[in-house]
Amino acid sequence: MRYSPRLRVGIHLAFGVLWLAGAAVFVLKHFFPASTEFGPAPNAAAAPLLVVHGIVAVLVTFLFGLITAAHVGAMRRVGADRARGLWLLWLVAILIVTGFAGFFLVGDSVRDWNGLLHGLLGLALIAPWLVHLFGGRRARS
Repeated sequence: MRYSPRLRVGIHLAFGVLWLAGAAVFVLKHFFPASTEFGPAPNAAAAPLLVVHGIVAVLVTFLFGLITAAHVGAMRRVGADRARGLWLLWLVAILIVTGFAGFFLVGDSVRDWNGLLHGLLGLALIAPWLVHLFGGRRARS
């Protein structure tokens, strides 16, 4: 499936903003906590970045559905390399589930575990995304 150049740029821009905001939140949360008289506290810069991450995540979830419905089916019919795409597909699906689960989990230990899993998988997403993006283009050439 070939999207218009504008739509492709928009899709990758949205995914890029989502990844950068999420990576920044992860780094600020785990490596740069604020020091207070009561001990470590969340970094103040993380909250607005988390809002950006959450808003863009809704858009990317929609785009993920669009891509899955059109691109995945078309590539499957032409016999494209499915391994790279399927890894990316599953990883994004898990990130969507763990991202939304963070809103509904009430136990602190479960929420912390879910958040750490979501953050680590989100950081790792960059590798298969770039491999799929550039590897897929090279295969089409």
